[in-house]
Amino acid sequence: MPRLIQLNGSGATRQLALRVPMTMIGRAETNDIVLDNVRASRFHAALVTHGAAVTIEDLSSRNGLFVNGVRIANAQLANGDTIVLGGAMFRFLAEARVVPTEPLYLQPRPLSSDRSDARIT
Repeated sequence: MPRLIQLNGSGATRQLALRVPMTMIGRAETNDIVLDNVRASRFHAALVTHGAAVTIEDLSSRNGLFVNGVRIANAQLANGDTIVLGGAMFRFLAEARVVPTEPLYLQPRPLSSDRSDARIT
């Protein structure tokens, strides 16, 4: 499931799962993600999920919407994109797929006191 990581100045983060098909962000209490900042519009932006794709749209906010430092009206998001709106910063994370792997076991090798026979194997 795609999500946003909210970043703040102290280094703390908060994970926010996106609602399907739409997640609303803004200052109004009826938004899915509520921003407590006067720089945020009451209804600032909407994230819309279309299958695996997620787009973000500025809802005519006063202070704008920025993706990777560029002011946009709307954009399709890519994994790792930085979103800034209404004094808040987020990182977009696309759905993570876990690939099962074999466990890695390292066998300790005895060290030789004579370095002339040391080989990398």
